[in-house]
Amino acid sequence: MNVPSVVSEVSTDGFLDEFPECPWCHSDRLVVAHEQAPYRLRECESCSVMFVDPQPDDARLGASYPDAYYPTNADSPEVREHLHWKRFDLGRVWPHLPDLDSGRHLDVGCGIGGALVAARERGLEPLGIEFSEDAARFGRDHFGVDIRTGTLADVVLEPSSFSLITLYHALEHLRDPAADLERLTELLAPGGALVIECPNIRATSARMFGGKWFHLEVPRHLFHFHPDAVSARLESLGLQTVDCCGFHPAHGAASFYGSLYPAQSGLPILERARRKAVVTAMRAVARPLARFEAWLGTGSVFRVIARNDS
Repeated sequence: MNVPSVVSEVSTDGFLDEFPECPWCHSDRLVVAHEQAPYRLRECESCSVMFVDPQPDDARLGASYPDAYYPTNADSPEVREHLHWKRFDLGRVWPHLPDLDSGRHLDVGCGIGGALVAARERGLEPLGIEFSEDAARFGRDHFGVDIRTGTLADVVLEPSSFSLITLYHALEHLRDPAADLERLTELLAPGGALVIECPNIRATSARMFGGKWFHLEVPRHLFHFHPDAVSARLESLGLQTVDCCGFHPAHGAASFYGSLYPAQSGLPILERARRKAVVTAMRAVARPLARFEAWLGTGSVFRVIARNDS
């Protein structure tokens, strides 16, 4: 399947050219779903995928990431929490991979490398790709894992060489996710598995909060998907979906309390303390809401596991 590039030339005002059609399915049935000036989120009426249009150029997109987007203090609780959740994530996936006890693991958008550590602990040989040099350097120095800085297109990789490929909250950050999924499918070894986890634009919480939904993260999240769109694309590339899960205990709850209460950065210390207390209380309420949302089949975050059975 030949997926054409959808990345346009950089314009002089910090934005790329607008998309003439849906970059996921190529339909021209597009509507504006939300506006967060100077950005618009357009929705495709054919595939229901949503995307930022026009996309910011590299400089503007890079500036949208705060310095503390990834934790890089080795002694911070955020680093320990990051590693805890990455071990948890791989632990949930592992029962669906009964034949995977060795081989190479590729994590795209690996951040500081927690998923690589978790894979190494299970006997795999991990490799990460991360756009942030600070995050990649921290992962290499602190965890001792192999992280290449750049994008998937920047790294030379052998076809059919990975037993496991993961994208944990990375697909929505990619400029051309359709083309990148095609490349990743080519890198997957026979019998290997591709795991994708990202926000669900069809979630109940997404409909409740609309343009204020926590997981929109405009403009960092360039695309917004749902399980049907991702599963169908992977199957069109020759993979077989073996599991689709719609609940994550951390990200699901964040959809509710994060949407109701904005971030605390830049606030006076007393206001931050008050908000922290409120958020702590809201988390307790949000967790059962997230479980109920997932029970309805419209969880805030979904995970797809697909295998290469060729």
